[in-house]
Amino acid sequence: MLKLPERGAASTRSLRSERRLWHDGAHHPLSLGCTRCPDRKVCGGLHVDRGIFDCTAFCCENPRLCDAVCRNKPDDFARRVREVAGFLLDDVPRAPVLAVPELPALVPTLFHGDSRTAPFDGSAAVCLPLYKVIHRHDGTIRYETRADLADGFRIVQDMPVILTGTAADPPLERWWSLGSQRRRSMIRGLRSLGVAMVTTPNFSLFADQPRWDDLHSIKRIALVHEEFLNEGLPAALHVNARTDQDWSRWRAYIAGRPEVTHIALSSPPAPAGRSGSIGMRINSCGSPPLSTGRCIFSCVMAAGSCPDWRLPSRALRFLTPRHSSRPSTGNRPS
Repeated sequence: MLKLPERGAASTRSLRSERRLWHDGAHHPLSLGCTRCPDRKVCGGLHVDRGIFDCTAFCCENPRLCDAVCRNKPDDFARRVREVAGFLLDDVPRAPVLAVPELPALVPTLFHGDSRTAPFDGSAAVCLPLYKVIHRHDGTIRYETRADLADGFRIVQDMPVILTGTAADPPLERWWSLGSQRRRSMIRGLRSLGVAMVTTPNFSLFADQPRWDDLHSIKRIALVHEEFLNEGLPAALHVNARTDQDWSRWRAYIAGRPEVTHIALSSPPAPAGRSGSIGMRINSCGSPPLSTGRCIFSCVMAAGSCPDWRLPSRALRFLTPRHSSRPSTGNRPS
């Protein structure tokens, strides 16, 4: 997600500097080093205003402290590539098409039930943070029954519950670190609580990281989405992208996967000149599936309020309090 800088001259300089890292194939040439990169076919290369030879310009050159997926850490790079079986999306296991119950167009996100004296019943459904339903350290589920879940968040017991996997990086990485078998066991536990749908973890893409880190995150998003579906829990695929090629890959993936019935997008407030960016992203991902006769529902994570976006009627909005995270333009439309 894009974190907006504070107002003032310093923030203007910061945003100007950050914009020089945004991929823009229509206005900037391909970085020269990308022409010889073995991963160009899947990556597509970078077109940025800042003069860089290739994405290794973003290498911190401190492998001992760095957690990015980068070729300058050969052993770690090989391990990270193996854990997702390469960067291509073609080998993501197929999953069944799951029915999702009818949900309202606007869903509030509740983070706890501490301040309520009576169970919340002010909406036809409620969204809860996935990482508040599981224990932080060992990944086990906090609640044994649906009644326990309702009591913990102070909601009426029969209210449909959606879980959002959108968060800052630490909870996302803890979810991934559980490993596939433990994640699948957790998903079965969430299903037993009667959860209606989940939005997948939104592993981050950053404008100032080597591209391999982006490709790794994209593959993880697809893999985790498949795990939810194959364990019988409906899920919205949270699409993150940094470049035109990333969006093209997502469009091809969604078009060829009838099991993708919902996509999720995060919505930071748009800078000046970028009104309607969420609608652009929905249309970017939704066009190819629509051409096949499928309707893709969009789950939009909105901060603080629901502004006048240009959204299709099939968009489902989750309202959340504003929060900050590490600056990223990975969700910026290309």
